[in-house]
Amino acid sequence: LDARLKGLKAEGFAVDHAADGELGLDLAMTEPYAAVVVDIMLPKLDGFEVCRILRQEMNVPIIPFLDGVTGRPDLLLSDHAHPTAEGYAIVVQNVLKVLEPALR
Repeated sequence: LDARLKGLKAEGFAVDHAADGELGLDLAMTEPYAAVVVDIMLPKLDGFEVCRILRQEMNVPIIPFLDGVTGRPDLLLSDHAHPTAEGYAIVVQNVLKVLEPALR
């Protein structure tokens, strides 16, 4: 997670983070964001539900993603669920590809 946040900040984006879907939804509903990146696998309130509510309530671009690097076992930690630092760098690059045209 820290690598993603640092990567986005290094690219000039203002970034907030919420540890779960409930907190993320609260942030998204109270702060003026240019876009919202939502991890589908959030605890408490999953990302699908967060996206559904945001689409009903707001007119903000929503970028859903899975926190992980599928199809690349070499980029996953031994738990096979969390990316390595290199995997996170790829996730950040992919998020940037989506965000840059919309925000710059």
